[in-house]
Parts: sequence; C-alpha cells; structure tokens
Amino acid sequence: MEYVASATCLNEDSVDNLSGILAGTNPAILRSDCDEQLIMHFEFKPNEAAHVSGITLAAPRGGVAVPKYVQVFINARSLTFGSIDNFRPTDTVEIVWKPSDPSQQVAFVPLKKCVVHNAFQVSVFIPDNTSDGEDDVTVLSGVALHGEMAKGMGTTAPPQKG
Repeated sequence: MEYVASATCLNEDSVDNLSGILAGTNPAILRSDCDEQLIMHFEFKPNEAAHVSGITLAAPRGGVAVPKYVQVFINARSLTFGSIDNFRPTDTVEIVWKPSDPSQQVAFVPLKKCVVHNAFQVSVFIPDNTSDGEDDVTVLSGVALHGEMAKGMGTTAPPQKG
C-alpha cells in the first residue's frame, strides 16, 4: 500500500533488514536476528485509516526457514515481544508458500474482511518458521500490504491498545 508512512521491524538483522526489502534493493533480504521471531509495524499516514485485505510475503527458495504462520494486530502500536501476551491478534493465518520463479516463493495471506477495517496501524507477528526449531533465522525477501484507504472516515486516530 502506498499509504504506509513508516515501517519498523523488531528483531531484524542490522544489515539484512525491513528497510532494504521495502526499498526494493535487489537482492534484499529481511533476516531475523537472535531467534526466529519478527514483529513488523506498518503505520499509515497520520489520521488516515485503511481497510487491509491481505499481505503478500516473498522469500528465497531452497534452504531457508520462512514464516510458518502470522498473527496480525490492528492499532497495537506498543506491541513488543515483552507485551505480546497482553494483546489479542485480529487474525492468525497459516502460510501456504508457492513457487513464483526458480529463486523465489510467495504467499498471499488473506485477512478476514470484517476485522481489518479502520486500521491506523498494522503489526505482523511471525512467531515461528518452517524449520521446526532447527534454524533460529527467519528469512523474507519481500512484504506488501493490500487494501485501500478508508473513505469518509473520521480524522482522529483511535486510542492505542495495550
């Protein structure tokens, strides 16, 4: 979505990080740092709400541990690894990876239409990867949010949850 004003990631590698894959630097990778978990925060333009319909993830094929499922949180700006138990995910989706070309695989994560409306901020939590504990590093090569800006919404952001 072109309406994302800022994006941050918790537990990202200092070199292979979210800003690299969002900038489209080729080849860019997002790699977790000290374990397989990642939390990505996407903030929309100030006082602009969005209806988010899905997320596309991309990853290199072969030999890398990719996310197994994601939990999506709406308007949970203060979500961290230490506070995640205080939040209830808006949606939890198991990821189905499909080859897109010889070097990449992609997954579209559809979100429940009725629950991802009027989002001022979206957080994506990746709690585990496909290695089943064998690899502490989760790898992505792309992430994109799908949806549209809410029309006729009020101009006041909701109070922060958590």
